[in-house]
Amino acid sequence: MPFPMKATLRSSLIVIAISVAGLGTLEATTRVYLRIVSGEWPQTYQEYVHDFVTNEDPLMQKHPYLNVAPLPNATEVTPHGTHFNINALGYRSPERPLMPPAGVLRVICSGGSTTFDVRANGYENTWPWLLEQQMRGDDLDVEVWNAGAPGWSSLENTLSLLIRDIDLKPNVVVLFAGINDLQLGSCKPFDRLYDGCQAQWLREILGFADWQLPWYDRLVLLEKVNGRLFPEKDPRSELSATDRRSVLAEEALEKFEHNVQTYVAIGRNAGAAVILITQMVRIRKEFADEDLAYLKDLFPELEPQAATTELERLNDVTRRVAAEKHVVLIDMARDLPLEAADTLDPMHFSPQGSARFAHFIAPVVAAQLARTGTEAAGD
Repeated sequence: MPFPMKATLRSSLIVIAISVAGLGTLEATTRVYLRIVSGEWPQTYQEYVHDFVTNEDPLMQKHPYLNVAPLPNATEVTPHGTHFNINALGYRSPERPLMPPAGVLRVICSGGSTTFDVRANGYENTWPWLLEQQMRGDDLDVEVWNAGAPGWSSLENTLSLLIRDIDLKPNVVVLFAGINDLQLGSCKPFDRLYDGCQAQWLREILGFADWQLPWYDRLVLLEKVNGRLFPEKDPRSELSATDRRSVLAEEALEKFEHNVQTYVAIGRNAGAAVILITQMVRIRKEFADEDLAYLKDLFPELEPQAATTELERLNDVTRRVAAEKHVVLIDMARDLPLEAADTLDPMHFSPQGSARFAHFIAPVVAAQLARTGTEAAGD
Protein backbone atom coordinates (compact mmCIF):
# COMPACT_ATOMS: atom_id res chain seq x y z
CA MET A 1 0.00 0.00 0.00
CA PRO A 2 2.61 2.61 -1.07
CA PHE A 3 0.20 5.44 -1.94
CA PRO A 4 -1.57 5.72 1.46
CA MET A 5 1.84 5.76 3.15
CA LYS A 6 3.00 8.57 0.89
CA ALA A 7 -0.22 10.48 1.55
CA THR A 8 0.24 10.04 5.30
CA LEU A 9 3.85 11.21 5.09
CA ARG A 10 2.83 14.17 2.96
CA SER A 11 0.09 15.10 5.42
CA SER A 12 2.47 14.82 8.34
CA LEU A 13 4.99 17.05 6.61
CA ILE A 14 2.29 19.62 5.87
CA VAL A 15 1.18 19.62 9.53
CA ILE A 16 4.78 20.04 10.68
CA ALA A 17 5.37 22.84 8.18
CA ILE A 18 2.22 24.65 9.27
CA SER A 19 3.16 24.24 12.95
CA VAL A 20 6.67 25.57 12.36
CA ALA A 21 5.32 28.49 10.34
CA GLY A 22 2.77 29.25 13.05
CA LEU A 23 5.42 29.12 15.77
CA GLY A 24 7.68 31.34 13.68
CA THR A 25 4.88 33.85 13.19
CA LEU A 26 4.06 33.94 16.90
CA GLU A 27 7.74 34.32 17.79
CA ALA A 28 8.17 37.13 15.26
CA THR A 29 5.03 38.87 16.51
CA THR A 30 6.24 38.61 20.11
CA ARG A 31 9.62 40.07 19.21
CA VAL A 32 8.10 42.96 17.26
CA TYR A 33 5.67 43.74 20.09
CA LEU A 34 8.46 43.75 22.70
CA ARG A 35 10.60 45.88 20.36
CA ILE A 36 7.80 48.46 20.19
CA VAL A 37 7.22 48.39 23.96
CA SER A 38 10.85 48.44 25.13
CA GLY A 39 12.60 50.13 22.22
CA GLU A 40 15.08 47.24 21.91
CA TRP A 41 14.98 43.91 20.12
CA PRO A 42 14.38 41.28 22.83
CA GLN A 43 16.57 38.34 23.76
CA THR A 44 15.92 35.42 26.02
CA TYR A 45 17.99 35.47 29.19
CA GLN A 46 19.91 32.40 28.07
CA GLU A 47 20.59 34.02 24.69
CA TYR A 48 21.87 37.17 26.39
CA VAL A 49 24.25 35.18 28.61
CA HIS A 50 25.40 33.05 25.67
CA ASP A 51 26.12 36.09 23.49
CA PHE A 52 27.97 37.76 26.36
CA VAL A 53 30.08 34.65 26.94
CA THR A 54 30.82 33.68 23.35
CA ASN A 55 31.53 37.18 22.06
CA GLU A 56 34.39 37.01 19.59
CA ASP A 57 36.39 39.43 21.72
CA PRO A 58 36.47 37.91 25.23
CA LEU A 59 36.35 40.22 28.20
CA MET A 60 37.59 37.81 30.88
CA GLN A 61 40.37 35.24 31.22
CA LYS A 62 41.14 32.37 33.55
CA HIS A 63 43.40 33.37 36.41
CA PRO A 64 45.41 31.10 38.72
CA TYR A 65 44.56 33.07 41.87
CA LEU A 66 41.53 35.24 41.05
CA ASN A 67 39.38 32.51 39.44
CA VAL A 68 38.63 34.80 36.47
CA ALA A 69 39.93 38.29 35.75
CA PRO A 70 39.59 41.02 33.12
CA LEU A 71 41.64 40.24 30.03
CA PRO A 72 44.39 42.82 29.42
CA ASN A 73 44.02 44.74 26.16
CA ALA A 74 40.46 43.53 25.57
CA THR A 75 39.04 46.24 23.31
CA GLU A 76 35.87 46.96 21.38
CA VAL A 77 33.97 44.30 23.30
CA THR A 78 30.26 44.94 22.82
CA PRO A 79 28.07 42.24 24.42
CA HIS A 80 24.43 43.29 24.43
CA GLY A 81 25.33 46.67 22.95
CA THR A 82 27.57 47.72 25.86
CA HIS A 83 31.14 48.76 25.11
CA PHE A 84 33.91 47.46 27.35
CA ASN A 85 37.63 47.89 27.04
CA ILE A 86 40.40 46.80 29.40
CA ASN A 87 43.79 48.47 29.55
CA ALA A 88 47.13 46.68 29.24
CA LEU A 89 47.35 46.15 33.01
CA GLY A 90 43.90 44.51 33.24
CA TYR A 91 41.77 47.39 34.53
CA ARG A 92 38.66 49.07 33.12
CA SER A 93 40.54 52.35 32.99
CA PRO A 94 42.48 54.34 30.39
CA GLU A 95 46.04 53.32 29.52
CA ARG A 96 48.43 54.42 32.22
CA PRO A 97 51.89 53.35 33.42
CA LEU A 98 52.36 51.01 36.34
CA MET A 99 54.21 53.62 38.36
CA PRO A 100 52.38 56.89 39.07
CA PRO A 101 53.84 60.07 37.57
CA ALA A 102 55.41 62.49 40.05
CA GLY A 103 52.82 64.31 42.11
CA VAL A 104 49.89 62.14 41.00
CA LEU A 105 47.69 60.59 43.69
CA ARG A 106 46.03 57.25 43.02
CA VAL A 107 42.77 55.64 44.14
CA ILE A 108 42.00 51.93 43.68
CA CYS A 109 38.30 50.99 43.53
CA SER A 110 37.74 47.31 44.37
CA GLY A 111 34.51 45.39 43.94
CA GLY A 112 32.40 43.25 41.63
CA SER A 113 30.17 44.18 38.72
CA THR A 114 28.81 47.20 40.60
CA THR A 115 32.36 48.65 40.68
CA PHE A 116 33.21 47.48 37.18
CA ASP A 117 29.90 49.27 36.45
CA VAL A 118 28.81 46.57 34.06
CA ARG A 119 25.84 48.51 32.70
CA ALA A 120 27.94 51.56 31.78
CA ASN A 121 28.79 52.04 28.10
CA GLY A 122 32.54 52.67 27.98
CA TYR A 123 34.80 53.37 30.94
CA GLU A 124 34.01 57.07 30.48
CA ASN A 125 30.57 56.44 32.01
CA THR A 126 31.64 54.28 34.96
CA TRP A 127 31.48 55.76 38.43
CA PRO A 128 35.24 55.38 39.11
CA TRP A 129 35.98 57.51 36.05
CA LEU A 130 33.27 60.03 36.97
CA LEU A 131 34.76 60.14 40.48
CA GLU A 132 38.15 61.01 39.00
CA GLN A 133 36.68 63.74 36.82
CA GLN A 134 34.90 65.32 39.76
CA MET A 135 37.99 65.35 41.96
CA ARG A 136 40.10 66.72 39.12
CA GLY A 137 37.55 69.50 38.91
CA ASP A 138 38.37 70.17 42.54
CA ASP A 139 42.05 70.68 41.59
CA LEU A 140 43.28 67.26 42.70
CA ASP A 141 45.90 65.63 40.49
CA VAL A 142 44.42 62.15 40.82
CA GLU A 143 43.98 58.88 38.95
CA VAL A 144 41.10 56.58 39.90
CA TRP A 145 41.62 52.98 38.81
CA ASN A 146 38.67 50.63 38.32
CA ALA A 147 39.87 47.38 39.91
CA GLY A 148 36.45 45.72 39.92
CA ALA A 149 35.47 42.65 37.94
CA PRO A 150 32.09 40.97 37.33
CA GLY A 151 31.53 38.21 39.88
CA TRP A 152 34.36 39.10 42.22
CA SER A 153 33.69 38.76 45.94
CA SER A 154 35.62 40.21 48.86
CA LEU A 155 38.03 37.28 48.48
CA GLU A 156 39.04 38.13 44.90
CA ASN A 157 39.16 41.83 45.81
CA THR A 158 41.54 41.07 48.68
CA LEU A 159 43.75 38.82 46.57
CA SER A 160 43.78 41.35 43.73
CA LEU A 161 44.88 44.08 46.13
CA LEU A 162 47.69 41.85 47.37
CA ILE A 163 49.04 40.51 44.08
CA ARG A 164 48.49 43.37 41.63
CA ASP A 165 46.74 46.52 42.89
CA ILE A 166 49.34 47.61 45.45
CA ASP A 167 51.90 47.63 42.62
CA LEU A 168 50.11 50.76 41.39
CA LYS A 169 51.24 52.55 44.59
CA PRO A 170 47.75 53.69 45.63
CA ASN A 171 47.19 56.44 48.16
CA VAL A 172 43.62 55.31 48.84
CA VAL A 173 41.94 51.92 48.37
CA VAL A 174 38.16 51.60 48.31
CA LEU A 175 36.25 48.35 48.88
CA PHE A 176 32.65 48.28 47.59
CA ALA A 177 31.62 44.66 48.26
CA GLY A 178 28.95 42.44 49.73
CA ILE A 179 26.51 41.44 47.00
CA ASN A 180 28.65 38.66 45.53
CA ASP A 181 29.52 37.46 49.03
CA LEU A 182 25.77 37.23 49.61
CA GLN A 183 25.53 34.86 46.65
CA LEU A 184 28.41 32.73 47.87
CA GLY A 185 27.20 32.87 51.45
CA SER A 186 23.84 31.42 50.49
CA CYS A 187 25.37 28.23 49.03
CA LYS A 188 24.32 25.00 50.69
CA PRO A 189 26.57 23.80 52.14
CA PHE A 190 28.66 26.94 52.55
CA ASP A 191 32.10 26.63 50.94
CA ARG A 192 34.73 28.45 52.99
CA LEU A 193 37.08 28.40 50.00
CA TYR A 194 34.52 30.32 47.90
CA ASP A 195 34.99 27.75 45.16
CA GLY A 196 31.35 26.75 44.67
CA CYS A 197 28.25 28.50 43.39
CA GLN A 198 29.19 31.69 41.61
CA ALA A 199 32.89 30.85 41.30
CA GLN A 200 32.08 27.61 39.49
CA TRP A 201 29.35 29.30 37.47
CA LEU A 202 31.79 31.98 36.30
CA ARG A 203 34.27 29.38 35.12
CA GLU A 204 31.56 27.62 33.17
CA ILE A 205 29.95 30.57 31.43
CA LEU A 206 32.77 33.05 30.81
CA GLY A 207 33.85 31.52 27.55
CA PHE A 208 36.07 28.77 28.94
CA ALA A 209 34.05 25.89 27.55
CA ASP A 210 32.30 25.13 24.27
CA TRP A 211 28.72 26.14 24.97
CA GLN A 212 26.17 25.37 22.28
CA LEU A 213 22.88 27.11 22.99
CA PRO A 214 19.84 24.95 22.07
CA TRP A 215 17.53 26.59 19.52
CA TYR A 216 14.59 26.59 21.93
CA ASP A 217 16.54 28.73 24.42
CA ARG A 218 16.45 31.50 21.81
CA LEU A 219 12.64 31.63 21.65
CA VAL A 220 11.36 34.69 23.50
CA LEU A 221 7.78 33.40 23.26
CA LEU A 222 8.73 30.09 24.88
CA GLU A 223 10.50 31.88 27.74
CA LYS A 224 7.48 34.10 28.37
CA VAL A 225 5.00 31.20 28.24
CA ASN A 226 7.21 29.02 30.43
CA GLY A 227 7.49 31.83 32.97
CA ARG A 228 3.70 32.17 33.07
CA LEU A 229 2.81 28.48 33.22
CA PHE A 230 5.65 27.36 35.47
CA PRO A 231 6.64 30.32 37.67
CA GLU A 232 8.63 28.10 40.02
CA LYS A 233 10.70 26.87 37.07
CA ASP A 234 11.99 30.25 36.06
CA PRO A 235 14.02 29.97 32.83
CA ARG A 236 16.67 32.16 34.43
CA SER A 237 17.63 29.47 36.93
CA GLU A 238 18.45 25.82 36.43
CA LEU A 239 18.44 25.17 40.15
CA SER A 240 15.43 24.18 42.21
CA ALA A 241 13.62 26.89 44.11
CA THR A 242 12.36 24.48 46.77
CA ASP A 243 15.43 24.45 49.01
CA ARG A 244 16.51 28.06 49.35
CA ARG A 245 17.96 29.78 52.39
CA SER A 246 16.17 32.66 54.02
CA VAL A 247 19.10 33.39 56.37
CA LEU A 248 22.84 33.30 55.67
CA ALA A 249 24.99 30.81 57.51
CA GLU A 250 26.90 32.39 60.39
CA GLU A 251 30.18 31.10 59.00
CA ALA A 252 29.50 33.06 55.80
CA LEU A 253 29.39 36.26 57.86
CA GLU A 254 32.61 35.25 59.62
CA LYS A 255 34.35 34.58 56.31
CA PHE A 256 33.25 37.93 54.90
CA GLU A 257 34.53 39.69 58.02
CA HIS A 258 37.87 37.91 57.72
CA ASN A 259 38.19 38.98 54.06
CA VAL A 260 37.34 42.62 54.79
CA GLN A 261 39.77 42.74 57.71
CA THR A 262 42.50 41.28 55.50
CA TYR A 263 41.77 43.83 52.79
CA VAL A 264 42.16 46.61 55.36
CA ALA A 265 45.44 45.15 56.62
CA ILE A 266 46.91 44.83 53.12
CA GLY A 267 45.91 48.36 52.19
CA ARG A 268 47.37 49.84 55.33
CA ASN A 269 50.56 47.81 55.01
CA ALA A 270 50.98 49.31 51.53
CA GLY A 271 50.70 52.79 53.04
CA ALA A 272 47.22 53.52 51.67
CA ALA A 273 44.19 54.93 53.44
CA VAL A 274 41.24 52.51 53.35
CA ILE A 275 37.59 53.31 52.66
CA LEU A 276 34.81 50.73 53.07
CA ILE A 277 31.43 51.23 51.39
CA THR A 278 28.22 49.34 52.15
CA GLN A 279 26.04 48.04 49.31
CA MET A 280 22.34 47.97 48.52
CA VAL A 281 19.93 45.58 46.81
CA ARG A 282 16.75 47.40 45.89
CA ILE A 283 13.54 45.82 44.60
CA ARG A 284 11.91 48.54 42.51
CA LYS A 285 8.16 48.81 43.02
CA GLU A 286 7.46 49.40 39.36
CA PHE A 287 9.55 46.37 38.32
CA ALA A 288 9.00 44.10 41.33
CA ASP A 289 8.32 40.89 39.36
CA GLU A 290 11.28 41.48 37.08
CA ASP A 291 13.62 42.31 39.96
CA LEU A 292 12.55 39.29 42.00
CA ALA A 293 13.19 37.07 38.97
CA TYR A 294 16.62 38.68 38.61
CA LEU A 295 17.45 38.03 42.27
CA LYS A 296 16.14 34.49 42.00
CA ASP A 297 18.64 33.86 39.23
CA LEU A 298 21.54 35.70 40.85
CA PHE A 299 21.04 34.03 44.23
CA PRO A 300 19.83 30.53 43.25
CA GLU A 301 20.04 29.20 46.80
CA LEU A 302 18.57 32.23 48.59
CA GLU A 303 14.97 33.37 48.83
CA PRO A 304 14.89 36.45 46.58
CA GLN A 305 12.83 38.41 49.10
CA ALA A 306 15.59 37.83 51.68
CA ALA A 307 18.33 39.45 49.59
CA THR A 308 17.84 42.92 51.05
CA THR A 309 17.78 41.86 54.71
CA GLU A 310 20.68 39.41 54.39
CA LEU A 311 22.83 41.95 52.56
CA GLU A 312 22.20 44.28 55.50
CA ARG A 313 23.76 41.65 57.75
CA LEU A 314 26.89 41.77 55.59
CA ASN A 315 26.73 45.57 55.67
CA ASP A 316 26.69 45.36 59.46
CA VAL A 317 29.94 43.42 59.23
CA THR A 318 31.44 46.17 57.07
CA ARG A 319 30.30 48.80 59.58
CA ARG A 320 31.78 46.85 62.49
CA VAL A 321 35.15 46.34 60.77
CA ALA A 322 35.31 50.04 59.89
CA ALA A 323 34.66 50.98 63.52
CA GLU A 324 37.06 48.43 65.01
CA LYS A 325 39.89 49.13 62.55
CA HIS A 326 39.31 52.90 62.56
CA VAL A 327 38.92 53.19 58.82
CA VAL A 328 36.57 55.48 56.92
CA LEU A 329 33.08 54.16 56.22
CA ILE A 330 30.76 55.43 53.49
CA ASP A 331 27.38 53.98 54.43
CA MET A 332 25.78 54.07 51.02
CA ALA A 333 23.04 51.62 52.07
CA ARG A 334 21.77 53.99 54.77
CA ASP A 335 22.75 57.44 53.54
CA LEU A 336 22.10 57.37 49.78
CA PRO A 337 18.42 56.57 49.12
CA LEU A 338 18.31 55.47 45.49
CA GLU A 339 15.73 56.97 43.16
CA ALA A 340 13.75 54.97 40.61
CA ALA A 341 16.02 56.04 37.75
CA ASP A 342 19.30 55.33 39.57
CA THR A 343 19.41 51.59 38.79
CA LEU A 344 18.67 49.38 35.80
CA ASP A 345 18.10 46.28 37.94
CA PRO A 346 18.17 45.61 41.71
CA MET A 347 21.80 46.74 42.14
CA HIS A 348 23.53 47.98 38.96
CA PHE A 349 23.64 51.71 38.36
CA SER A 350 22.06 53.55 35.47
CA PRO A 351 24.07 56.46 33.99
CA GLN A 352 22.23 58.75 36.40
CA GLY A 353 22.99 56.43 39.32
CA SER A 354 26.70 56.17 38.48
CA ALA A 355 27.00 59.97 38.39
CA ARG A 356 25.04 60.35 41.62
CA PHE A 357 27.12 57.72 43.42
CA ALA A 358 30.40 59.31 42.27
CA HIS A 359 29.17 62.71 43.51
CA PHE A 360 28.13 61.15 46.83
CA ILE A 361 31.51 59.58 47.65
CA ALA A 362 33.80 62.22 46.08
CA PRO A 363 34.15 64.50 49.15
CA VAL A 364 35.14 61.58 51.39
CA VAL A 365 37.68 60.19 48.91
CA ALA A 366 39.09 63.66 48.27
CA ALA A 367 39.53 64.23 52.01
CA GLN A 368 41.50 61.00 52.34
CA LEU A 369 43.65 61.92 49.35
CA ALA A 370 44.37 65.31 50.84
CA ARG A 371 45.38 63.68 54.12
CA THR A 372 47.66 61.10 52.50
CA GLY A 373 49.14 63.75 50.21
CA THR A 374 49.95 65.95 53.20
CA GLU A 375 51.56 63.04 55.05
CA ALA A 376 53.64 62.15 52.00
CA ALA A 377 54.84 65.75 51.72
CA GLY A 378 55.75 65.71 55.41
CA ASP A 379 57.85 62.59 54.94
